[in-house]
Amino acid sequence: MTNKANLHARIEPDMKEQDEDKLSNLGISKSMPVYVSELSDAEIDAELEKGYADMKSGKTKPVKSAFTDIRKNYIP
Repeated sequence: MTNKANLHARIEPDMKEQDEDKLSNLGISKSMPVYVSELSDAEIDAELEKGYADMKSGKTKPVKSAFTDIRKNYIP
């Protein structure tokens, strides 16, 4: 059984294309979350609440650490 986890990151729109190429080279799906402009106010509030709760409970890590783990665990 493969271990799976979600990685959520918010990036500037102009960096999205560059980042998609880098993720593809790492074997990570290019699917990205919908743009904030497509979310209702209630959906934005819910996402912010989830992120804040994760932060408070220590369920976050620096992006550099996350990518180090991805390379170590998923790239031969």
